[in-house]
Amino acid sequence: MVATELPGLDAKEVEITVDQQYLTISGEKKLETHKDDKGAHYYECSYGTFVRKVPLPFEVNMEKVEAKFEKGVLNINLEKAESARTQKRKISIKNP
Repeated sequence: MVATELPGLDAKEVEITVDQQYLTISGEKKLETHKDDKGAHYYECSYGTFVRKVPLPFEVNMEKVEAKFEKGVLNINLEKAESARTQKRKISIKNP
C-alpha cells in the first residue's frame, strides 16, 4: 500500500498511473482565497503542479490496483502479480 497526503485537492485533480516499474502520482493544486474585511481586500493564490514517482519492488497485478481518496489522504493498494510470487531461481556457486 502507498499512502500520501494531498490536502486541499479533489480526486479529480489527481492522476495515478502504474507500470511494472513505477507508480506515478501527479496533479495540480489551485487554491484562491479572497476576503473583504472593512474596506481591505485580501487575496491569496496557492498553485502548482507535482509529480511523485515511486519505484515498485515487485511486479504488480494491474487488474487489482485500487485507489481511495478520503479527507485529503490518497491510499493506493497494489497487489503482487502471481508470476512474481512464484518466481524462484536457483543460484549456483562458482568456485575460484
